[in-house]
Amino acid sequence: RGDGGGLTPDYYIKYEEAWAWFAGLDCAGLRDSIVTHTPPHGCLRALLARVFGRAELATEELREQRERLLCVAKLKFGEGASSAEGEAGEVHLRMLQTIYAGLTGQRKAVGRLGAHWEDIGFQGNDPATDLRDLGMLSLVQLLFLATEHVRKAKAVFAFASESSAVPEARGHGFPFALLGISLTRAAAA
Repeated sequence: RGDGGGLTPDYYIKYEEAWAWFAGLDCAGLRDSIVTHTPPHGCLRALLARVFGRAELATEELREQRERLLCVAKLKFGEGASSAEGEAGEVHLRMLQTIYAGLTGQRKAVGRLGAHWEDIGFQGNDPATDLRDLGMLSLVQLLFLATEHVRKAKAVFAFASESSAVPEARGHGFPFALLGISLTRAAAA
């Protein structure tokens, strides 16, 4: 952090750095709670599964990546499997701060709790409460969008926030963070 409440550029976290941090976590304690296959729903899917067998990922590497994603989805804000809780909280806060700064353009540090999170589409003053369904995977997805697709993220943010700069957005907005969380949920289903 810089002086006067401003954040220095090295405080912000890039997607690659955040994902590397998650990739380094020991998820052994979460493996038993991860479900990789569910019974097929519906007659046609059940018939296809019976005739062709269960669909399976082609390589061990893909299966490991799936397990890592599902592990990240199990993590709550501030938790990091077997990492130090303080370290996890710092990484997760840096992710939130990066998303906030990327969308709003504000480079001043904002608190972990506060009404400012509603400005980017969280439901209340604690973003962690919106992350309960898919854990940190939702935040990773938002970070990817806000750092790797900045122009697109800002355009969606302006539309979703019903900004006066986007007149056609009036009455059609959907809170940006909730939109990202919902899309993550749909992709994981």
